[in-house]
Amino acid sequence: MAVHPAKAAAVEKGSVVTLEISSTGKGLIDKEITRRSVEVIKNRLESIGITDGSVEQRGERWITLRVGRSGSELDSVIEFLVRPSRLEFKLVKDANSPEETRADTETIYESRLDGDGKVEEIPYLVLKKPLLSGDLVESAEVTFVDTGGAGIPVIDLVLNKKGSELLAKVTEASIGEKIAIAVDGNVVSAPVIRTAITGGRLQVTGGFSVDEARDLAKAIQSGVLPASIRVADRHEAGSAGPPQTGPEVNVDEVADGRVPPHTDNFAVVIGIETYRDIKGVDFAVHDAKTVQLYLTKLMGYPEENVVFLPNERATKSDLEKYLGAWLKNRVNPQSTVFVYYAGHGAPNPASGEPYLVPYDGDPNYLETTAYPLKRLYAGLAQLPAKQVVVVLDSCFSGSGGRSVLAKGARPLVMSVEAPPPLKENMVVLAAAGASQISTSYDKRGHGLFTYYLLKGLKGAAAAGREGSITVEGLYRYLLPEVEKNARLQNVEQTPVITPSLATIKDIGKLRLR
Repeated sequence: MAVHPAKAAAVEKGSVVTLEISSTGKGLIDKEITRRSVEVIKNRLESIGITDGSVEQRGERWITLRVGRSGSELDSVIEFLVRPSRLEFKLVKDANSPEETRADTETIYESRLDGDGKVEEIPYLVLKKPLLSGDLVESAEVTFVDTGGAGIPVIDLVLNKKGSELLAKVTEASIGEKIAIAVDGNVVSAPVIRTAITGGRLQVTGGFSVDEARDLAKAIQSGVLPASIRVADRHEAGSAGPPQTGPEVNVDEVADGRVPPHTDNFAVVIGIETYRDIKGVDFAVHDAKTVQLYLTKLMGYPEENVVFLPNERATKSDLEKYLGAWLKNRVNPQSTVFVYYAGHGAPNPASGEPYLVPYDGDPNYLETTAYPLKRLYAGLAQLPAKQVVVVLDSCFSGSGGRSVLAKGARPLVMSVEAPPPLKENMVVLAAAGASQISTSYDKRGHGLFTYYLLKGLKGAAAAGREGSITVEGLYRYLLPEVEKNARLQNVEQTPVITPSLATIKDIGKLRLR
């Protein structure tokens, strides 16, 4: 949406807002998701009659919005623009039936006023996979249903051809059952299907006010945002805004560096943001994907030599394959091996032995479903590599953050089992001490440790006339930065290097870029 010259003055007197694509729910964020988000935001601006603004994509996950609004008026515009407006139709199941499996179902809620005017939460057990979703809607508009007095606003939906056919099919198969109609995960109504719905038209009721119904209809008509969006910065047009916010200083954008690809270098990069059976880890896939970018753009690792394992691609068998045979079959005496892991760690409650938790891992059965840290170190020690670098943005205390613990067990207050002595060609950078947690840096969309790791690699840790970045120099840079910023979150987090700085020898001088 270009800014018309006649409208420029309005924008100059308005605001500049930096939006960040913060999550897709699946972890992966790329320029295509951001492009689609830009299109939806443009459509939404037009739907509410704003023609004096511009929406621009900046890099892989940033959007700049310029609009001739400020104050509370801008608040309302932003709230409307970033609302997911995810419309879903989900089949309601019997919560008392033993046949329903937890893996296929979830509980969502409808907020309803009871007779005393208090909000009552009505639970619905539904199939996770929706029968229909808002991306099949061709048009949405507000109409009014006469109830014998004042008309009640409802949203009339017209589905596209695919949606019409699917609606007829699922309603015919669900006669006599309830379908929960949910917006952004909240149930607005749950009608019983009396007959198959043909023609592709249906109404959504939900006790909306007129304004709520109109906003929702416009948002649905404009398209569903493919990812969650947060406001990273907002300031008046013409002012500089905070110097540390926005794409200009963001660690996610890198140009090709001066280091030529080294065909003997190999890397395995793992990021697990969503797990099959346990809670997830904020920003872990984004962390890993950005590390992969740095390896190939700045650090001399050929793209074909870097394995990227996000979410469901990081099962226990995947870790065993790529950290084992894949590396063993490729590494030679001239190789530098780089292993990065962002995800949950977990300690064995009995022994304190630390484990990496794969996508399909279970903290209650670590010995059979997780990957022991000592196995990682032992396997890497057997490689005929020149150097091995391991980076772990995880923790193993079981106290929260990027760690989990078996049900009923208590977080460890003593150090987890010490790692076996490393070979002189190996170094490990870990996000936190054994009894600490590794936290996130929400404002930057990264783990705190990984953010400063990337910032250091981008140049903040550079030393000497050539601006080289060594393992030791990188650690000396990120140690105080992580400690300082963790304390601002009331968290104690001290990155650890093994071997220690006092005994690190030549591996500490390894040049990373």
